[in-house]
Amino acid sequence: VAASDPLVDIDATLLMNIHGKSLGEKNTIVSAIPFSLAHPVGSIIKDVLSTYKVWDPTSSEKWFKDNTSKAKYIDIFSTQKYPYEPMVFSSIMQPIAKQWAADSNNPSTRNTFWKWRRARTLSESIPAAKVVVESMVRGWYVAKALGQLDSDLTDANRGPKLSIYGGPENGTVVFPHPLLDRETAKQFDFLGVVLQSLTIALAQCNGAQSLGPLFAYHRLIDLGGTPGAAGLDLTNWIQTATKTPNGPEPSPERAGSSSGSVEERRKAIMDYISREKAAFNVDMTVDEYGNIRDYPVSWEIRDMVNRELDNLISAVSKIREDSKGV
Repeated sequence: VAASDPLVDIDATLLMNIHGKSLGEKNTIVSAIPFSLAHPVGSIIKDVLSTYKVWDPTSSEKWFKDNTSKAKYIDIFSTQKYPYEPMVFSSIMQPIAKQWAADSNNPSTRNTFWKWRRARTLSESIPAAKVVVESMVRGWYVAKALGQLDSDLTDANRGPKLSIYGGPENGTVVFPHPLLDRETAKQFDFLGVVLQSLTIALAQCNGAQSLGPLFAYHRLIDLGGTPGAAGLDLTNWIQTATKTPNGPEPSPERAGSSSGSVEERRKAIMDYISREKAAFNVDMTVDEYGNIRDYPVSWEIRDMVNRELDNLISAVSKIREDSKGV
């Protein structure tokens, strides 16, 4: 019975944190047992199945057949009772995390780690739903507009260390460092490489036994709002010049001044996002790159970026002065 368990190793802490489930919750299937439950061996088998928490009083008796059964062996196999997120499976994630830890400190070994590992375009390979990825794209530019992104470019071997203000509860939170790419990511390609690095963050969650490595991505989602409505941080800044609690002060050149009007802040942000869109499209011009392997990672999501920047501009344009009362 013990050998019938699924051949996976699951992290109990993550399983509880993510799914609220405990180890051992499974469905066990037993083929025909070629004698009745009343047979002397029947009670022994029942005791064994009960010990392994397989016995189900409502259905297990049906496994026992009478002595006329021609079964020559008994099959027992188990499946997980519920679907689980990949990051709870240590047997899958730990080898990835360990290999990345060994290879990530040097550009050449990072290149070897990632070479030929991705068979689909970026938009198809990011381990998140399309609507979530779109929210993260918008959130990236909101974070830039509000001055909540930061970068440390001092480590030549490990490359840029990118961080984002994660709100008053989490403070500054860091994206995977190093980022997952064949080479050191260029500044105009940070968004695509950050999204590509979500795979590494998921693997690191298993090693850390927490969702901490995902906090930076959660922040992007929060800032991104919805396609038709800006997030709370951006709305508060435009309407009342209220910055995120304990967060950085937005730059007037990007987000307008706290002493200005709603219209001035709204226009400043729309102008900044429009400039970012124009700069992005210049950087994604394919004529500058010879080999397709030299294209920026963000080039693969250029249509999504342009679409979500348009959605963001539209959402900002709808923000009006906060009306008081009912």
